[in-house]
Amino acid sequence: MVTSSAMSDNQAYATEIARWRVKSGFWPLGDLIASTVEVLEFDKNITSKEAKSLARQIIIPLWNQQLAAQQSWPQDERTIAEKFAAAFESLDKNHRIPARMNFTCCRTCGVSEIGMDRDEEDAVGYVFFHEQTTQCFVQYPGATVMVYYGTFPGRGAECLDVANTVVQALEGEGLSVKWNGDTAKAIEVDCDEWRKRLIEEKTI
Repeated sequence: MVTSSAMSDNQAYATEIARWRVKSGFWPLGDLIASTVEVLEFDKNITSKEAKSLARQIIIPLWNQQLAAQQSWPQDERTIAEKFAAAFESLDKNHRIPARMNFTCCRTCGVSEIGMDRDEEDAVGYVFFHEQTTQCFVQYPGATVMVYYGTFPGRGAECLDVANTVVQALEGEGLSVKWNGDTAKAIEVDCDEWRKRLIEEKTI
């Protein structure tokens, strides 16, 4: 990895982003390298070739560290990420509620794009958490996962019904949920430590 003393401000920023993105487990190695190249190329003093080399120097050690760390995770104990995945799969397949983890950059984009991402035309509502939320609970263990939800126009579904279904699905998978029944508020899920296994692909 590039040492901190040798980093420019932009390289340090790219490394900070890379660290939580790798640990989140949502991006494969190739995508992580490509997104880091994009950040590094904001520095006009770095050529495209140099950016690609630096990106690999930043990402690959972080990737290998995470691979090593996940070897110690108990195989017989489901992670929070696995519980989320199971709950969201159930909502998507069994309740006509498209459910997406790490979906878009923010709440505004998520709400505007979730309709285009749905597979079922008769979907009644949606649920997601976005990348800014991911960054928070990855960087700060003990932070909550802010889960957003809503309905699609003309489907006849009530937002309260969608929210209650989401809460039941999350709790049914063993997650600790906080929600006071106010549909203007996000559903909060406790996250002591986020653990999600890396998406492994062919070596680059």
